[in-house]
Amino acid sequence: MAYAGKISRPKGVPWLIEALSHVVIPNGCRLAAKFAGSTGDADAVDMSCAVHRPDCQIEFVGALSQEALANVLRASQVFVLPSFFEGLPLVVLEALACGCRVVVTDLPGLDTWLSPDLEENGFVERVPMPRLIRTDEPVTADLPEFVKNLSAAISRQLERSHRRASEGNSCVASCVQALGWRSIFEKIENVYRDAIQQRMAGTFSS
Repeated sequence: MAYAGKISRPKGVPWLIEALSHVVIPNGCRLAAKFAGSTGDADAVDMSCAVHRPDCQIEFVGALSQEALANVLRASQVFVLPSFFEGLPLVVLEALACGCRVVVTDLPGLDTWLSPDLEENGFVERVPMPRLIRTDEPVTADLPEFVKNLSAAISRQLERSHRRASEGNSCVASCVQALGWRSIFEKIENVYRDAIQQRMAGTFSS
């Protein structure tokens, strides 16, 4: 399992670590959880000592280059992003491109670019967020339920990955391709071409 981002409370890291204590790991397997990113909250790192189970190892690998992070993602089966706030979480797309199943909080904006097929085929699972006091500060009373839901989602994705279910691989490829730089450039180019044609035809309105 992999996580990538700042090691901090707003990113949900302490509660991800807590959830690992309750994750159901497939029979005969061990869970290696790698956390990539700079440390913004020492308490989050200290919490890793609270996970007492012989079948789960937590490792903080620090800030990585894009190439090194890609290697971590390619070696992982599940990627988890438990953030309470994100702009555009491109790391979710990067994880999918590297072959990971994804667990992510139900962040605003995901609907605008994340294909519903990814959820329907079990490649992405969203976890309801706790209520927020501010932009990224959760309501304490909601955290036990959040941890429970996060743990359950990770357990399901680990089991799906363990069974190596391949259904839906095509939807992952099409989603990644549609959001790749080539496709984005083509969309922007088409917008400019349409604008030029409208201007030449005298129908363009600013």
